[in-house]
Amino acid sequence: MSATYESETQVFKAPGHAARFTIVQALAEHEPCVCDLRKLVGTDMSTIPRHLLELKTAHVLVCPRAGNQALYRLRMPCVLDLFRCCS
Repeated sequence: MSATYESETQVFKAPGHAARFTIVQALAEHEPCVCDLRKLVGTDMSTIPRHLLELKTAHVLVCPRAGNQALYRLRMPCVLDLFRCCS
């Protein structure tokens, strides 16, 4: 399998978890803080960074720094088109 297909596969796999799907949907609407994402997903605080890292590694989102604050936003808003096809 080529490296290109491997990275494209990661884009599909990353939002495949319900929590990550919820995070992507939330990032489409605004740039929530990690504490807001925790409330939205309904999990403990230590789990959210792992989900964010997986989405970041798959290049679905980016995390530019603003001082010591991490602001997450979608790098691939087109992934939402795929979600719409599934609804």
